[in-house]
Amino acid sequence: MTGFQVTIDQLVYGGEKFKNTAVEYKGSLPANGFERPSTGGGELDNILGTTLQMLNLLHSMIADATWQHGEKLKLVAEKYNDGQRHSIAAIFQDVLTVITSPTDMPKFGDGERN
Repeated sequence: MTGFQVTIDQLVYGGEKFKNTAVEYKGSLPANGFERPSTGGGELDNILGTTLQMLNLLHSMIADATWQHGEKLKLVAEKYNDGQRHSIAAIFQDVLTVITSPTDMPKFGDGERN
């Protein structure tokens, strides 16, 4: 087999790790964003203010995207796990159906067995 293997538990763990990291990252940012320094020049202060607002939004977007990625990893693991259980249950049901279905006995060449 080529590539790598991942277990469902590893996907869930990875998803939780991403979500926790996102919460920690977002929590480390100032609640009202980075404080705008005063340079004494109105135009430069406005440029710095706009730049810091953009950085605040970018940091928030990174944290949100990281959290969403973690949530998606967990959802994929849960869906795969549910699908895997359903498939195994379906296969088991098919096997039981075949085993318990009445069938004719095979004929073994001499025609005496039915």
